[in-house]
Amino acid sequence: MQIDPPTFIGVSNNLQTWRAEGKHTVSICMLVQHPGGEAELKEPEKCAEWRWCSPNDLPEPHFEASRTAIHLWLNQQAYLPVL
Repeated sequence: MQIDPPTFIGVSNNLQTWRAEGKHTVSICMLVQHPGGEAELKEPEKCAEWRWCSPNDLPEPHFEASRTAIHLWLNQQAYLPVL
């Protein structure tokens, strides 16, 4: 699959992972536009299916950083402050 150059969305300070696993990571969140075509399942032993979902109705579980990236993108923020 070929994609257009990505654009910067934001930064995820993955504190839930740090609290749960003692491993602190920071993720850089990028966005690319879908070039068209259909996804093809190449590793069925690792992935049950490919499907398109609304960003407000994504299945769980998924990574903390992807959840944060979607929140940043939808709210046009670059960073989610820790309260």
